[in-house]
Amino acid sequence: MNENDLFVLDDINGNPMFYVDEECTKTYTGRTEDYFQGVLCREAEVVDGYYDGVCKDYYQLSDKLEMIL
Repeated sequence: MNENDLFVLDDINGNPMFYVDEECTKTYTGRTEDYFQGVLCREAEVVDGYYDGVCKDYYQLSDKLEMIL
C-alpha cells in the first residue's frame, strides 16, 4: 500500500503510526511503499501501525538502494 493512502500520526516519542481510517483508530498492518515523482523511495513492513523489520530506502529519482534499516 502506498504510504500516502494511509493516515499518519506521531506517537508520544515522535515515531510515525499508520492508520487505515481518518479517525486514526484502526492501525495498519502490511507492506508500505513511498514514492517520489513516481519512483519508489521506501518500502517497509508495518505491524500494528509501526515500522517493523526491514525498511529499505532508495535514492531519490533512482531505483538504487541507499540503505537498509
